[in-house]
Amino acid sequence: MSGRPGWGKIAVLLAKIVLSIGLLAFLVQRVRWDQVAATLARTDERWMTAAICLMLLSNVIGSWQWSQLLRVVDIRIPFWKVCTYYHVGLFFNNLLPANIGGDFFRVADASRYGTTRTAALSAVLMDRLVNTLALGGLALPTTLQARASSAGGTAASATPTDVGGSAAPTTLLTYNGPISNDGVTVAFRQHINANDALRTGTYSKTLTFTLATTAP
Repeated sequence: MSGRPGWGKIAVLLAKIVLSIGLLAFLVQRVRWDQVAATLARTDERWMTAAICLMLLSNVIGSWQWSQLLRVVDIRIPFWKVCTYYHVGLFFNNLLPANIGGDFFRVADASRYGTTRTAALSAVLMDRLVNTLALGGLALPTTLQARASSAGGTAASATPTDVGGSAAPTTLLTYNGPISNDGVTVAFRQHINANDALRTGTYSKTLTFTLATTAP
């Protein structure tokens, strides 16, 4: 048997190279390098180095977690290759839509060491599930609350109410008739229980405000 790679493997490798170059070129031409330079000039080198080290450590831990899941489905890959495939997946996850494009590459790479592609797919899905559950532990268990008031409008509630999603939006203020130049005050509240686990960093939520009418 020849130790040379088949044409299929060569084609996949070339496709990865071409796609990577194309994505990098697309990214580079969209970057405002003057803003990047200005940001780096204001950056503390010690904190930047610490952030890079933590990111690399996080990626290595993520690679180890995936390697353990691969072993469960009897796919055994040298750890340095697992790290390589993991970082390739991260690269494409960050550049392709939906943040899952890299998972297809991970499945394709890992399946070459297993008996079925289903086993590789199940390991990637389980890896995603474990990470999702871990992130869920960082979220605050209580809902963000809001209340609005104005001189010409009627508040929907006297106290802040839970903010709903797009499928069930929360009404904050109503008007009985036409009005203009009405200043609106919106207040937010986030309850934190005594035993809630808080992590260092920024907690955020994206809100969409809609002004609608029920009659012309």
